[in-house]
Amino acid sequence: MKLHFEKPTPRQVKRFLVYWLIVIVGNCVASAGSAYFIVPHGFVMGGTTGVGIFVRNLLGAENPGTEWAVTATVYIANIILFIVGAIFLGKRFAAATLAGTLLYPSFMAMHTQLNNLYVQSTGHIIAQNDPLLAAFFGALLFGVGIGIVVRVGASTGGTDIPPLILNKLFGVPIVVTMWALDITIVLIQLVADVTLETVLYGILITLIAALLVDVVSPVGLKRTQVKIISRKYREIRLMILN
Repeated sequence: MKLHFEKPTPRQVKRFLVYWLIVIVGNCVASAGSAYFIVPHGFVMGGTTGVGIFVRNLLGAENPGTEWAVTATVYIANIILFIVGAIFLGKRFAAATLAGTLLYPSFMAMHTQLNNLYVQSTGHIIAQNDPLLAAFFGALLFGVGIGIVVRVGASTGGTDIPPLILNKLFGVPIVVTMWALDITIVLIQLVADVTLETVLYGILITLIAALLVDVVSPVGLKRTQVKIISRKYREIRLMILN
């Protein structure tokens, strides 16, 4: 039996390329906020990055080379959550989430290396004497990056997955679970001897990032409904779909 595959149209190819370009850029921008501002300043945050920061703090953030603990933990946590999500949410979810699961930690590893080169050449981290500025720009880049990814209907994986599972199984609102999970990850940092001031910065970063995701993700979304009444509705439907 021969399988017949239709050749994609130039418009479909363009939409495919634009989609993946946006997903790549979004993950690159989001990971830059973590690698250049949040992790070097010892801030905390939610998500799998927050879990990675927690592991780094347990190992001793002052020890050289421990910044790689963040990237490694994000890789491991993302992959585990991806497998769990694929089991509970199906193959379609897995296909849509795999890119974000791998792209974010990969870009974070790249940005971490670039940041190390910057520190070696200048002798200081970015915004070293202004932690508030660093917290703001870290949250800005992270929130805008995630918002860009969400804007095209993609997922960054990670801690987005448990809320989706709870929503599917028990009908728990996704936003409520995401907020609760992120704030819990921030507050648990106190176990790793993180100061209360650092945790407060983490809450601030989480709030700013969440606000920016809500602002950026709907940008440019417009919907127009048109009702077409015709006896040739089948032909019109095929023309629109193709």
